Amino acid sequence: MLARGADLHARDNDGFDALVAAATGGTAEVCRLLLGKGLDPNIMAGSGGSPLMIAARAGATEAVKVLLEAGATADALGQPSAAFVAEIHGLQAQSEEGLTEHEAESRRQRLEAYFEDGSTALMYAAALGHHDVVALLVQAGADARLQDRDQFTTYCLLLATYYLLLTTYYLLLTTYYLLLTTYY
Repeated sequence: MLARGADLHARDNDGFDALVAAATGGTAEVCRLLLGKGLDPNIMAGSGGSPLMIAARAGATEAVKVLLEAGATADALGQPSAAFVAEIHGLQAQSEEGLTEHEAESRRQRLEAYFEDGSTALMYAAALGHHDVVALLVQAGADARLQDRDQFTTYCLLLATYYLLLTTYYLLLTTYYLLLTTYY
């Protein structure tokens, strides 16, 4: 496509360009190629996410490294467009009952594409347990004290993630203990 003169700066109706699409897939090599062609690592998609935010939420460590090296802003704040926010509110109000499997999957994908106003890459990486990405973002200067619209900081999100990990570990140990006592 590049050899045939594809417009790398073209954007779809949601503000997604080729770099946003590459970040969505977590493809570091494609991100590097597109950044080398001059695409902006800080572009905001209509969903409210920058390529860095999208890659961080996906846990795409290598893509995050490439984007940070290219100058992506570690503390960029989610800024969804008014049209995208309106669409999300409509989808959230819609019941999945009566939707075909394809319609339900399309709805789910749209809802997952949304980045809340004021959210950061660090917040998503922390909440989803992508600890390698958290480390990269903190090393790049991301501020863990920033608050989302619900007044949660990255510290709160990390604690919640660790709590879930500890609870899972405890349940595994309890199950293991029960299995041992049952069979021995």
